Amino acid sequence: MARYRASVSERQARAVSMSAALSMWVERSGDRMPGTQAELRLAAPDRMRLRLFAAFGTALDVGLRGDSLRAYVPSWKRSLRLDAASESLGIDAPADRMVRAFSATWQPPEEAWNRAAWSESLLRVTWKEDDDSVRVAIGADGLPSWAEVVMGEGTVLRVRYRGWDHGSGGAWPSHVELVDNTHDVRVTCRATQIRFASRPDEERLAVRWPPGTTPVTLAELRAALGRLGFL
Repeated sequence: MARYRASVSERQARAVSMSAALSMWVERSGDRMPGTQAELRLAAPDRMRLRLFAAFGTALDVGLRGDSLRAYVPSWKRSLRLDAASESLGIDAPADRMVRAFSATWQPPEEAWNRAAWSESLLRVTWKEDDDSVRVAIGADGLPSWAEVVMGEGTVLRVRYRGWDHGSGGAWPSHVELVDNTHDVRVTCRATQIRFASRPDEERLAVRWPPGTTPVTLAELRAALGRLGFL
């Protein structure tokens, strides 16, 4: 518990402003799609931006802030704005959850540690967050092996931490898998060029689109991403 708390505290401080280059692969229903390069920016507790690159520039630009989502597909000149993203995505506090997933900053409350139990060399800690259940499995080194969010309606989001970067002096997740069993999707992310700053760069966190961009619904955006080969 002491090792975990110390490492989480360190990562929380760094997650205030973090950027990294990502190599990403998506598997859906057992089929692995072509990999892509991306840029990830975090600004804890609840802001992030993810840009996926194509051969000639940005293929998809997505930003989360609180319960809002902004997305832009330059090649299609399509944009999406959701001011209540949790209602459309089915995930409460999506920005907060994704920041915690990429930074491994899950925070069990005090009473959860009293109920923690060892299983297969991992200490499993479980607690409730509103209607959701959160579980984290921690190794003897104080680093999480995986985390799981079970939402009220039964949807499960799993995060597996396969590798850690120690180049900055502390441990930061560098190989992360996001698994959505409901939709049979697995996203693998490998981070390099991990950097931290004392404060977030507001300009680089913002997703913007030029005048004349056509607004679309979430369903239409998913269709566009399918044509681009991301879904």
